[in-house]
Amino acid sequence: VGRVPVFYTPVLWKSLRPKHLLRTRFTPGYDQRNGPFVRTNTLYSLHPSWQGKLFVDYYGKPGLGLGNELQYHGGEDGRGGLYAYRIKDERTDKERWAALGDYFQAVSSSYSVQARLQAQSDPAFHNDYTRANSLRVTQQLLNSVALVRATSLTTTRLSTSRQDDGDAARPTRFLKTTESAPRLDFQTSPLSLRLPVLSVLRAHA
Repeated sequence: VGRVPVFYTPVLWKSLRPKHLLRTRFTPGYDQRNGPFVRTNTLYSLHPSWQGKLFVDYYGKPGLGLGNELQYHGGEDGRGGLYAYRIKDERTDKERWAALGDYFQAVSSSYSVQARLQAQSDPAFHNDYTRANSLRVTQQLLNSVALVRATSLTTTRLSTSRQDDGDAARPTRFLKTTESAPRLDFQTSPLSLRLPVLSVLRAHA
């Protein structure tokens, strides 16, 4: 309506060829922030449990950007993802980057390890440089690692975590807001206790 876009007709395609080791797609475009650009998305498979995406992009204003996303699918016993992207912004002559990840691995029937990674050069590193659906760049960084013991009656979690938020006074840096190292959480399954309601016991140190 006028200069306001209200509808785009999508163009979807899928190759009918058998699956290959490398599959590359080119996406040209233009926007006011980056100017004309060409994005490439190359899918590759290292193993049935490991799938990857390689990003090689060129933006008319910022310059060349390189990234990679790796997904791990180990069934119910393990899963995770790691994403990294780097670009030297020619407008500011600064290195801009982001590294994001999630990981879960069952060690035994009762124990598991969980981890979360979020790091980036500045809070203004925006999603125009990120095309990962499951790992998104934000202005809040959450990093943690935990060892969990889960049984039919209780769940015990030993963890360390840290949260950083974008600094409103200086938009190019983060400030640490909370940190917990270590923290012990304990929770029971719902207990009847011979009462008409269920109760849950929680404690932490």
